[in-house]
Amino acid sequence: MSQPTTEHPHLKPKELRRISYKQGLARIRASLSATDKAQSKLIHTPLLDKVSGLLSRTLFRPLGLLLGGLIALVGSSYLLYASHQYGFQYNYLVVLGLFVIGLVLGTILDVLAKLFTRR
Repeated sequence: MSQPTTEHPHLKPKELRRISYKQGLARIRASLSATDKAQSKLIHTPLLDKVSGLLSRTLFRPLGLLLGGLIALVGSSYLLYASHQYGFQYNYLVVLGLFVIGLVLGTILDVLAKLFTRR
């Protein structure tokens, strides 16, 4: 007599993705050094993954980061040139302010682009 085979219950796609994700991380970590394994375990904790995913979808959009960096570079370069030419003291906080302005502007442009290109 043959024994009855027990079939695996059908997994939901979310559970299947979670299992696949954990197996992939374990396979990759097997080839890492001890310090890289520790860093990987820290970076891939569920809390940090959720926070990182949330921030990447909302605040730190690629266009915002790009525009923030460009505005900070151009603006601070001009300010450095002007401070040298006209003799006033260069304020380093301006770079941070210009980056934030560019980040906000880029995020707004990204949101507007998504609103108008949505089907």
